[in-house]
Amino acid sequence: MTEEENIIKVGSLPDIVPVFPLPGALVFPGASLPLNIFEPRYLSMTNDSLAKGRWIGMVQPRDTMEHPVPDKVGIFEVGSLTRITSYENIDEKRVLITLTGITRFNIESELEPKKGYRIVKTNYGRFENDLQVSSDKLSDRGRLISAAESYFQRMIEEIDLSDTSEIDDASLLNALCMASPFTVAEKQALLECSGVAERGELLSSLMEMASLGDDTSSLSDLAH
Repeated sequence: MTEEENIIKVGSLPDIVPVFPLPGALVFPGASLPLNIFEPRYLSMTNDSLAKGRWIGMVQPRDTMEHPVPDKVGIFEVGSLTRITSYENIDEKRVLITLTGITRFNIESELEPKKGYRIVKTNYGRFENDLQVSSDKLSDRGRLISAAESYFQRMIEEIDLSDTSEIDDASLLNALCMASPFTVAEKQALLECSGVAERGELLSSLMEMASLGDDTSSLSDLAH
């Protein structure tokens, strides 16, 4: 099968998907996210997804960092469509899954929940490019690497990005976005960027501001 033949078409994507609200969880197209599932409603969601297409939508909740996320909390209008690409049954009350990002989507409406988990109607029109082979590149890869090294040294721990020549721009960018402990609003802004170049510029700016010690409100303003 050629790369072009393997691309998922918009018409084959699900119009209705279960969603998992999780603060800070980003899954870009082609990226992977491991999850430990133990809440009964999300165990039900996982089982239902495995029986029907393996689709799960990842979304961020608004205005809460609570775990578990309250049932009625608002969610952002843009999320990530993923597929379960690995599954391990640990015991009767816990499973480990890996989700792989396919495309982003807009939420048209939220439907009645099922077995305690939330369900939405999706629209993929804005993000059709996610399903295409892209040549989108970082506009300044060196700036991003420098900003990331300074940022992680200040915020978490020092990292060495000197040997990243074998990593393509999208993979490098996705890994940095997913690993960075930004606010929910900042992560949502990164998710909604049009492509690699725009996301790279925003991520570089966010990291540079944080490295300079600018406060959270300034970072949130930039993300919007």
